[in-house]
Amino acid sequence: MRKYRFSRNLGLKIMAFVFSVVLWLIVVNVDDPVTRDTFTDIPVTFVNDDIITQDGNVYQVVGEQSVNATIAAKRSILQNLDTDDIVATADIREMDTDTGLVPVEVSIPDLT
Repeated sequence: MRKYRFSRNLGLKIMAFVFSVVLWLIVVNVDDPVTRDTFTDIPVTFVNDDIITQDGNVYQVVGEQSVNATIAAKRSILQNLDTDDIVATADIREMDTDTGLVPVEVSIPDLT
């Protein structure tokens, strides 16, 4: 009796499963969900460094001159995005005078 319960309407059950998979694929492709991707080795560009060098001072970068960024965007945008499209900028004007640390701003200027 139990075996008969699972095999009854087997064609209908298979058709419902196939329909649900097709519907899921359609929703995922039409919806264009937001996903995350990590981009590595983005070079950092220093701006306004003349604030330090104009008085004859020098500055030294300690550590890496590249950053990693995790970006959350619609999947269609992330698929077309490359590390070369991402700009990392360190503005010396924003330097913390106590620690000497400079925040890095990551942006995507050509995002259309």
